[in-house]
Amino acid sequence: MGARAARSEFHLYGAGTDGRHARDIQAGVKELAAQHGKAVTFMAKPSMSEPGSSCHIHTSLWSAGKNLFWDNKRETGSKLFRQFLGGLMKYSRELSYFFRTDDQCLQAVPGG
Repeated sequence: MGARAARSEFHLYGAGTDGRHARDIQAGVKELAAQHGKAVTFMAKPSMSEPGSSCHIHTSLWSAGKNLFWDNKRETGSKLFRQFLGGLMKYSRELSYFFRTDDQCLQAVPGG
């Protein structure tokens, strides 16, 4: 776990998992906080007086212990990575429907 800009903002680091595992982690963090009389939120900007964080996702693709997004010989992103990135760029408008801010998040943004 690493602290970020806001005093209450933290990143949890771990090996790649599927979405079900991420939900389990969120539920576990909320349960631990409740046991100590605290509350946890996963909102991008829960407070007007604190910095917020935007949605960002770390993505990698591995096979047999090898990072398929990296070309060791060329010491740069692999052809597969460039294709993946091109797909993200091509479909960024459509993907924004999944990653956009919602009305609840905008309540903590001036003018939101």
